[in-house]
Amino acid sequence: MLSLVGSALRGAGWLFVIVLAAIGLAATVIKVTEQYGSSLWSREQLDLLAVYGKLAWTEGKNALETITWALAAFGLVVALGRLKTIAKLIADFRESKGSIFELSTTITGVQSSVAAVKGSAAALEAQVSRFSDLAPVVTSTAEKLEDALKQLADLQRIVVSEQGPDAVPDGGATPTVDADRLEENWQKLRSFWFANGERLDAVIERIPNSRVRSRFRRMPKTDYPSIIHALTEEGRISRAACELSLELHKEFLSHRSRKKPVTDSIVGAAQVRDAMLEQELNTIVPSLPAEITPMSEDLRKNAPEPVN
Repeated sequence: MLSLVGSALRGAGWLFVIVLAAIGLAATVIKVTEQYGSSLWSREQLDLLAVYGKLAWTEGKNALETITWALAAFGLVVALGRLKTIAKLIADFRESKGSIFELSTTITGVQSSVAAVKGSAAALEAQVSRFSDLAPVVTSTAEKLEDALKQLADLQRIVVSEQGPDAVPDGGATPTVDADRLEENWQKLRSFWFANGERLDAVIERIPNSRVRSRFRRMPKTDYPSIIHALTEEGRISRAACELSLELHKEFLSHRSRKKPVTDSIVGAAQVRDAMLEQELNTIVPSLPAEITPMSEDLRKNAPEPVN
């Protein structure tokens, strides 16, 4: 429909141009004739030509007006035919006006949020940069703390292993027992106990979880049974290693006061336990506490009983 109206308007325009051109041409002819035609035509002929020209002008103007009114009427009919569509467009615009306003508000809010996020990102970047500057200090402090914990563990072991200042063997010195031999046996038993403590520390250091590892590190080395039981419950060491460690610890504490002599049989039993613990604690155990292995059971059966 719109293309038809456009074609009609273009045709009317061309017709209007043609009519104006014809009228102009007629007026030009009349003017030239009035000026130069006295020698060619008579006065009556010129008057008749002028009448015909005026008549042509009047008829052309009337025809043009008629065509203009016809086009206007046709346009009005088309507009009335499209009135429902126009009314629907206006109604749809009114219904969508609220959504358009909400969309505008949302866009404004998003722009504000983007500006706030940019500000937060800048602040976060500044905090990250500050923490990055502190990273070497934190790393150095952690390393120093780890060294301090290791030194503390060694000091705690030394404190536990030291004898009392006024401890004397029961019944005084025994003439049949060599005092140097007893001192050598004591130092051997003490070295076995120290070695097992270091093996337990190595087990703790092999724990992959840093939180669990730190928890075991903070446990006092003056209470080795608690450490041994905790490692066993979490599957860090086997059940055989737990029993052997507790036996060695108990044997060592029973002779720490030096009131009981450390005989060769006691040192032999401690040496067997030390060899068994070396095998047990230097191997990776399953996640759950393991039972006593056949090899550990054979070594336990062959170990000499301590003589008190």
